[in-house]
Amino acid sequence: MSEAKWYLRTQDETFGPEPQSRLVEWARMGRIMPGQEVSDDNMIWRRVEEVPFLDMRFSIDIGDGNPRGPFNRAAAEALLASGRLPKTSTLVEVRGP
Repeated sequence: MSEAKWYLRTQDETFGPEPQSRLVEWARMGRIMPGQEVSDDNMIWRRVEEVPFLDMRFSIDIGDGNPRGPFNRAAAEALLASGRLPKTSTLVEVRGP
């Protein structure tokens, strides 16, 4: 049986169909952002934050009380390691698995 195919809808365009593993890879790379949507039929859309396989449950607190995210854990950790954020920034799990 082949892997399920998914579509990703951003503010400007729709990508897909792509295998679920590709969307997971994109989430880990930080290419999938909060507010975007996915669909397995190109008709019914769900926010990426609500899709368990994308694991978008981590935010970054830069110390101002306004966490950014959520992101996939790998993407959030890469952003923290990039040096583009204040050194006091921390990873926050906004909900359990």
